[in-house]
Amino acid sequence: MVPTPQRAGNHAPTQNWRKYQGPNLLVRDAHGLKFTLQRAGSLDVGCSVVCAYVLGCSSMAERSTVNRVVVGSTPTAPVCPDRASRGPGVLFFGRAKRTAAYRVACLPALRPVPSLQGYTFALRAALSRARLQLTFSPKNTMLSLHVSHASVTAVDTPLLAIFLSPAPSGAITLPAGLQSLDASLHGAIARTLARRDFRGQRDETFTLVGTDRGVERVLLVGLGKAPATRAAYRRAGSVAARAAAKLGAGALHAMVADASPEQIEGVVAGLALGAWTYTDLRTPPPENERRAPLTSATIIVSDSDDSRAAFALGDALAAGQAVARRLGMMPSNVCTPETFVETANGIAARQGNVAVTVLGREDMEREGMGAFLCIAQATPQEPRLVVMEYRGAGEDDAPVVLVGKGLCFDTGGISMKPAPDMEWMKYDMSGAGGVMGAMETISRLKPKINVIGVIGSTTNMVSGTAVKPGDVVTASNGKTIEVINTDAEGRMVLADLLVFVKRFKPAVVLDAATLTGAIVFALGHNAVGLFGPDQASVDEVRAAGERCGEPGWQLPVWDEYREQIKSEVADLRNTGGRPAGSITAALFLQEFVDGYPWVHLDVAGTAYSQTDLGWLPKGPTGTPVGTFVEFVRGRAR
Repeated sequence: MVPTPQRAGNHAPTQNWRKYQGPNLLVRDAHGLKFTLQRAGSLDVGCSVVCAYVLGCSSMAERSTVNRVVVGSTPTAPVCPDRASRGPGVLFFGRAKRTAAYRVACLPALRPVPSLQGYTFALRAALSRARLQLTFSPKNTMLSLHVSHASVTAVDTPLLAIFLSPAPSGAITLPAGLQSLDASLHGAIARTLARRDFRGQRDETFTLVGTDRGVERVLLVGLGKAPATRAAYRRAGSVAARAAAKLGAGALHAMVADASPEQIEGVVAGLALGAWTYTDLRTPPPENERRAPLTSATIIVSDSDDSRAAFALGDALAAGQAVARRLGMMPSNVCTPETFVETANGIAARQGNVAVTVLGREDMEREGMGAFLCIAQATPQEPRLVVMEYRGAGEDDAPVVLVGKGLCFDTGGISMKPAPDMEWMKYDMSGAGGVMGAMETISRLKPKINVIGVIGSTTNMVSGTAVKPGDVVTASNGKTIEVINTDAEGRMVLADLLVFVKRFKPAVVLDAATLTGAIVFALGHNAVGLFGPDQASVDEVRAAGERCGEPGWQLPVWDEYREQIKSEVADLRNTGGRPAGSITAALFLQEFVDGYPWVHLDVAGTAYSQTDLGWLPKGPTGTPVGTFVEFVRGRAR
């Protein structure tokens, strides 16, 4: 909501306005972080005030000292750009000095408007303090994807990627569709295959130099011996994109003219996975050391409706996974509970078919969410419960509900985690990131089904107000919980969310969370842990994961394990100890499920990787966006 126009205390509006036509300004805040104020040729700027958009990362929770802020009206030209061209923006005010340093402050929650004519905005109570929060609109790190039906000999491209499987025996035979291209390269591809310099093994690549015009390079990418599924093509597409980025190609074409729709979808999603980077907080290398990032990929497919539909599906999935990976990659001082609100509002603004509802601390108190709020009581940050509603079917049709744990950082609370590797706990919001990414994709695909995404976000911190081991709290369904370990916090947040979603009368509820380290010991980093009492729903989720390349494995939720979470002073305890830790965590969640089919996905081993996987870099993987989307697509068919 645009703040109500008002005068800002004793600051008189600036009368002498002029156009700023200078170069881009480098901003260095009190913490030494650098940002750029873009050249503001279309902005009205006061003699002592710079008004500009800062393009950087979303919800940068850094702070900057402000010596003086002059707030004035702009009588003529608009300040805020169009939402479609820049995305949601934030208006920045800062006093320009004659030195290299600038002090900047922001007007929070300002949405783009056609003009600021006649307005004098106050920075409200925030301006009375010397330290103000900075907020940035996100950079566009999405790969630009295109589709083409042209012959490979007719394209001009810095790099052409070709995907090949190993031969049952001997050398790979040159596909018929590549013979004309090979002729233009004087037989280089055929000779490479005949000599077995390239054998088509999984993740194998081989680069050939082409001509000055047309195809400048050829990249052969191996699919491996496994069946050529959507997941295999997704992996190969990611490998191709990463190889193109290392070469500095800038753009590529990928030949999948004879591929099935599922394989096309996999390649499209994979190219975006491999090209994705997070550079918002990094200083660019010197100009002479830079390689062009991969910004454009064109998929050469057959001219058919199925191929075009498959491309659209892959493109939509890529957008959703980019949302999830971006949220995951952000440091926890950047990705805060408010970031999830901004992300949801951004999706709603872009797509126009999602309704967003946000609950804060007071709202949750009225709901009686004692389990959620006991985790949030140690942080001054406002906890957020965000609801995103997509209605693609009738109002009376029961929705699929996706629930995500959004712990922006998890210290463990009073039961504090050891210091080594604690920085990885910024990924404890991956379940919520998966829900946000899935809603981005679903809103683009527009399936004829109702889908509701619900996330709960806070941070698990240590302070004098933190929940303590031995405390007893009451969840929103009236059940009392003895807190044995404050590091078992995610299940406390999810408990109230699972009670909350009952009001939507769901057809099924899927929740995703980086819930337990125990799932990593059980399944490693190759499978999602699946839990639930409704076997049909578990099978449906498992099949969805298999199709999209996010395989899962079911673990039992037998009543015998329930003995471990019995409490002597409350209805149950929040942990059953180390034995079967993932199972007892799922059984704890089941205590808050009432009247709907439910499946729990423990993604602690798969939502992010602490090592480079070859086809994916270290960091967020995009799981469980694919599983959520594929499940919804299956229900919508």
